[in-house]
Amino acid sequence: MKIKQKQQIKRAMVFRIGVFLCVMLIALCLSGCEKDDLEEELASEYDVSDDTGYEELREEVSADSVGKIYVYVCGAVKSPGVYTLKNGSHVFEALEMAGGCLEGAAEDAVNQAALLSDGEQIKIPSKDEIASALEVSNEADDGKVNINTATAEELTSLSGIGGSRAEAIIAYRSEHGSFKDIEDIKNVAGIKAGLYAKIKDYIKI
Repeated sequence: MKIKQKQQIKRAMVFRIGVFLCVMLIALCLSGCEKDDLEEELASEYDVSDDTGYEELREEVSADSVGKIYVYVCGAVKSPGVYTLKNGSHVFEALEMAGGCLEGAAEDAVNQAALLSDGEQIKIPSKDEIASALEVSNEADDGKVNINTATAEELTSLSGIGGSRAEAIIAYRSEHGSFKDIEDIKNVAGIKAGLYAKIKDYIKI
């Protein structure tokens, strides 16, 4: 009797194990089918074979990855201001956004093919500004001593002007103001016509 009970218990356990395995197998099959159905649904909604859609998506991603920069355009342009451009843009593109250059602008003073960087300032000078800058530069390089601004050391570089005369020139400027003409330096004590004749070609105001 005991042997028969043991056999029944054993058969019941085998049956239960078999049922459990069947249930698990069915569950796995259903899971696989749902996954396949989901993949098919996604594929039908987003057709990966559509090259046009893929290219557009890739271009959008590429554009976003490029980034943006901010540049300040000023000077002789129609609409000065801060503009947003794509990283890798050039100066001419910023000028186009600013409405282009005004009449009389020195457009060739700036390299319009240069690459821009974030936070850069682009200033387009006028032709008048360029001319004034050249004039100032030429005056600064003429080698003459400006008797209205020269220090005592600079004044003593002139032939016949020693320390005392240099101090006299500076004192005269302090008392009477700037010289209006280089010949006015003859009003300084100790500077006569003869000395003036020696230094007149080497001084300026």
